[in-house]
Amino acid sequence: MRRIGSLALLLVAMACGNPSNMATPSAPLRASLLPPTHGIGFYVNQQAYVAIFDIVPGRGIGLYYPHMNRELEYAVQPGPRWVTNSVPYMNAAYRTPLLNPVHYLFLVASRESLSIDDYIGYDDYLRQKLGPAVFTGHAYTAMKALVQEVVPAQAAEDWATALYIVYGGDRQGRGARIYQLVYCQDGRMYWVDINRGLFICPPASDTTTIKNVLEEDGKKPLDKKTLDKRGILLLNPVNAAEASALLRRPVARIERVPMPPETRGYSQPTFSSDRGGRSSPTFGSTPPATTATSTVETPAQPPSNPRGRVTEDSKGGQAPQ
Repeated sequence: MRRIGSLALLLVAMACGNPSNMATPSAPLRASLLPPTHGIGFYVNQQAYVAIFDIVPGRGIGLYYPHMNRELEYAVQPGPRWVTNSVPYMNAAYRTPLLNPVHYLFLVASRESLSIDDYIGYDDYLRQKLGPAVFTGHAYTAMKALVQEVVPAQAAEDWATALYIVYGGDRQGRGARIYQLVYCQDGRMYWVDINRGLFICPPASDTTTIKNVLEEDGKKPLDKKTLDKRGILLLNPVNAAEASALLRRPVARIERVPMPPETRGYSQPTFSSDRGGRSSPTFGSTPPATTATSTVETPAQPPSNPRGRVTEDSKGGQAPQ
């Protein structure tokens, strides 16, 4: 009996002495954006470091989240959260196309801290590191380069991506919609309205239900009636190989993730690639009534070191989560 008890204590001690036995969750890391009812938000199923990039082909790449260096240093807790509004440090040349603006929102989550040293001037650093052809070129090529740049080497289940497109609307973003790219188990890919509560991948034999292809270049915009019909569109097959390599994990269905409560002191958010200090409505909203508002214009920050970043004093920051 004494021998059995000693063996049990030894096994417990070995398990406690090996952090890897408890530190790595069994389920893969998952991440997604929230429907933009109160601005931009995201959800992670496990503690993770998160970054959201705003990509406009022909214009450039912006780091939409995080806003502060302390958000780079500490992982977020599992669950949904809203992104607090702040003045982003965007290059002055970063502008929305005047006609048929198309944005890609690319979310990256990782159990290991992301390879981003400083959010200030980060778009300048990316332009130098990736080169103009990638920085302003094909969106999927830019996303692949971003993964290689910011995601540290780790197991496949320890990092995740999610891809969205902001499509349609006028030049201020009014009437635009956000679609999530869904990679189904049969290899087909669909753009699904982010406000849709549930999407189940159609069976492989179903080739007639969903016919309309979302033309991502904006040259042949779909009419409002087509967009309103089901909120589901096909990915252009030309982009399928690159998109599947980015998403990596096929699914059978997606459901809306839990929503956080409305933020206290909530005001109409702004989200536009026009970084000149001009406010614009939330995607899909109607123009707000004219009110007196103040905006802060922040000039682009030049790189202050070889990686285009500045080290911020983290004293007084929140405790690690």
